Amino acid sequence: MENVMKVLSYNDVVVVKTLLFHGCMRRRNEIARGTGISRSSLSNTLRKLEENKVVEIDRTFRAHTIKLTGWFKSL
Repeated sequence: MENVMKVLSYNDVVVVKTLLFHGCMRRRNEIARGTGISRSSLSNTLRKLEENKVVEIDRTFRAHTIKLTGWFKSL
């Protein structure tokens, strides 16, 4: 897990650490408020993390839920 975190950008690491601290699941708006990352930067960060299979985004409801993937948690 540490090796993967070394290649991530600052915003990526902040989001991943926030998810780890709060039980691997958080709503998108809670991440934005808690980290201070702007909504547009957070959107780009989450898109990149989803492409790299670090997070899964549940877009079922209006408030998107972000959680770490099983692959990343198993590292």
